[in-house]
Formats: sequence, C-alpha cells, structure tokens
Amino acid sequence: FLGGLGLLAAGLKGTFGTLDCTQLSGPECELLQQASHEMGRFQTRFGGALVALAAALFVLVRRRMLPPPEAP
Repeated sequence: FLGGLGLLAAGLKGTFGTLDCTQLSGPECELLQQASHEMGRFQTRFGGALVALAAALFVLVRRRMLPPPEAP
C-alpha cells in the first residue's frame, strides 16, 4: 500500500511538476519535459493500481479474519 502511494506521488510530481532547465538547450529541455510527463503518467497509473490492489487485498483478508456471527 505504501509503495503504491509513493509511486502515485512520484507520478503526480512527474506529471504536473516543472523541471529546472537552466543549463539545457531548448530541445534538451523539451525532451526531458516530455519524458518526465510520460513517465509520470505511467507511474501514476501503476501507483493507483497498486493502491487499489492493496485495498482489495485488505478487504478480502479482513473478511476471513472476522469471526462468524453467532446465531441467537
């Protein structure tokens, strides 16, 4: 779960963050921005999938750990 959240945060930073292009030329900066944006999208998708998978696994394990209700 925590790994998924970390990957999701890194992906959002890569997707919506800005790069420092002070010592880069125009094409280099543009290439790095595009690569960062695409990797951010990839990381966001898989981070969200990991969080969803962890939540589903938690729900499944929790159901099995609960004692069955007793009949009155």
